[in-house]
Amino acid sequence: MTSRPGQAFEAWRSADTAARIAEQHLQQAWSDYTLGLAMAPGNELIQEVALLRKVAHEKLTSAIAVIGSEAQEQRAGKPGSGSERPSSR
Repeated sequence: MTSRPGQAFEAWRSADTAARIAEQHLQQAWSDYTLGLAMAPGNELIQEVALLRKVAHEKLTSAIAVIGSEAQEQRAGKPGSGSERPSSR
């Protein structure tokens, strides 16, 4: 079973990967344009990249919040939070 922080991290990583791929397409489109091989990238591609990056940022913010919440629960000593692990001393 995947933990909440693990799920949140994977959601961010997936969104970040999609954004990076779209950014690479945009970079290639700009490069082709500057070399005179193609038209400038269209608004559709630029907007897609912006949206995917926004979604990735939102998922990162969410993952950070989930991890912070889990850490706070552990500090509070809530049952099932991992605080009952044996000491390494």
